[in-house]
This record gives sequence, C-alpha cells and structure tokens, in this order.
Amino acid sequence: MKPITRHNILPLQTPIQHFNDCYLISSITALARSKTGQKVLSKNVSYNKNGFKVRFQKIDSNPRDYFVSKDEIQKLMKFDEFYNEINFHSEQNPIIKAIEIAMNKLIEEYPKKKPFVSKLVRSQEKFEYNKPSNFLEIFTGQKPITLNENSLRMNLQKDKDKAVELFEKIDKSDDFSFIAGTGLWGNGSVSALHCLAIEGVNTENRYLQLYDSRVQNSLKLTFDKTIEIFKFLTGYLH
Repeated sequence: MKPITRHNILPLQTPIQHFNDCYLISSITALARSKTGQKVLSKNVSYNKNGFKVRFQKIDSNPRDYFVSKDEIQKLMKFDEFYNEINFHSEQNPIIKAIEIAMNKLIEEYPKKKPFVSKLVRSQEKFEYNKPSNFLEIFTGQKPITLNENSLRMNLQKDKDKAVELFEKIDKSDDFSFIAGTGLWGNGSVSALHCLAIEGVNTENRYLQLYDSRVQNSLKLTFDKTIEIFKFLTGYLH
C-alpha cells in the first residue's frame, strides 16, 4: 500500500459534501489545509490498485485499520426518501468515500463511537451524523481543543472572550486545523446543525473566513457575527 501524497491531499481542501456528514467533511478539509494535517492524512490513508486502507489512530487507545475496496466505493450512493439515486453534478472524491465507508465499518464494530443523540436522527448511512471532535480524536489519535461543543448553549456569546482568544491564536499560527459548528438554528449565511472548516483569521480586521463544503463556497464573517451564529469550535493548533 502506498500513502496518499500532497497531490492526492490538495483536492481534499475543497471536497463536496453529498451525505449528512459535515462533521467528517469539514474535519478532512481542515486537516488538508494544514502542514501537520496533511502528514496525518498521508499516514492514515494509503492505497493500491484494489482500494484504500484507512487507519483510525485511537479506538480504545489502539489504532485500527479498515480496507475499503474499489467496489465498495462505487456502490456508495446517495438516495432520496423514495430510494431513487440522487445524481450530483460532481463525483465525490474517492478518498472521502473511503473514509466514510471506513467510518461505517468502525461504527458497526464499535457502536459507542457514534453518540447516542446522533443515532436518534434517521440516516441512510451509519457514518452520517456525529461530532467533529469525536471524529478528529479517533482519526488523529489526539484530543482536539473544544469550546462549547457539548454545552446546551446554542452560540458562543457567553464564551466570547475565550472565542476571541482562540481566533487570535489561530491567526498567529501557520499550522492549524479548526472547525466551527452551528446549533439548532443558523441564519441566511449558514445552515443549522452544520460544520465549516476555518480557512483563516484576520485579527486586525476582526473577521474569519470559513469553507462550506455543502455549498462549495467560502464565507467571510466578523468575529461578532461568528460568535452570534456558531455554537462551538473544535480543532488543533498543531
């Protein structure tokens, strides 16, 4: 098996979200945009002519490998409520598909790796709906920084000082992987219960730029608007 290279990883900076797994897509996007994250991806995903091997670094303190065949990748399709195949304008990246299928196999083997509340939501695939901090820790083996992810509060207003401090640290770092997630409501710019990768922070002008894989677009928001809209932050200052 050969590890994926930078050539394979760069397209993961702007992947397409087909399923209800923004937690996974935004996590891979955030990792692909950092030097250390790219090393993690290269270490954890390898391939040969038959398919991909995906390694999760921390499952009950141990790493676990899952092989995903080309046939499994081809069969992973999105269906509507009447089980009609949904045709998207662009094909999903095979590496993303391999990680999604590997997550299916992981959750089948370790059901507790999907939070109970996520299991209550009806989904087509087991890998849909989860927490980005949960995925990041399983995939990288390192516990991420989190702010307000598990709280009942639906925005960062009460954590404003901590959020701004974190924004400033991200701005000073040249090697970070961070995700911002909304709660039960969004606004015109961002959907509810959605995760976006943070592309960059400008402390001087007090704004963030985030990437939304669902709509394939970058979004620029002020610090205040980000704190008002988003429920949590999670990720790494590598």
